[in-house]
Amino acid sequence: KIISVSVMFILGVRSPVNNFFFRSTEMKVTYSQITSSLQKFSPGELMSLIPELFSEISWDAVRTSIRKNRLSCQSKFIAMVTTSLYEATNPTTENLQFVYWALQLFDKIEHNSQDWHGIHLFDEIEEVYDTNVIERNIIRAYRTEARDAEVMIKVCEHLIYVMTIEKRTSPNGVKYGKPFFFVYNHKLEEPYGFYS
Repeated sequence: KIISVSVMFILGVRSPVNNFFFRSTEMKVTYSQITSSLQKFSPGELMSLIPELFSEISWDAVRTSIRKNRLSCQSKFIAMVTTSLYEATNPTTENLQFVYWALQLFDKIEHNSQDWHGIHLFDEIEEVYDTNVIERNIIRAYRTEARDAEVMIKVCEHLIYVMTIEKRTSPNGVKYGKPFFFVYNHKLEEPYGFYS
């Protein structure tokens, strides 16, 4: 079923439903979560994903460590070695959070394990391909409603993937909502998008 909606509604900006997905505790990412997320990818996917996501880790370093430790080139071992190499770089809490979110976005792009729902957009989407502009526009739209969000964008050929995570600051720390995914094909003649 395809419905017509506003772009800002679908990104969660004017949606009261989005509040339903809020977690009640501060999210702290652990290294085991990074390892588990990496294990979802095949060795071939990891070969291209690791250098893109971890700028300080090369695929050669991962492969060398696997050989040195006499491990097979399975996803679980690649994930363990990558996490170990990443941990050695002493990433900040913010960096850990970024990597975890990026892995969620890449998992959604690569594996499409959940249903996508089609929507007809009645707003015109500007032909903006600069991800920084798209990100700023989404954050600005949230802030007009006194809300805040983290935004991640990945462009794959004609598809623009957007992940938004609403963020709230309280005296107890920062709380994050459940990730919301949206994809738009800018080559379609009609303005359709898909969300999950």
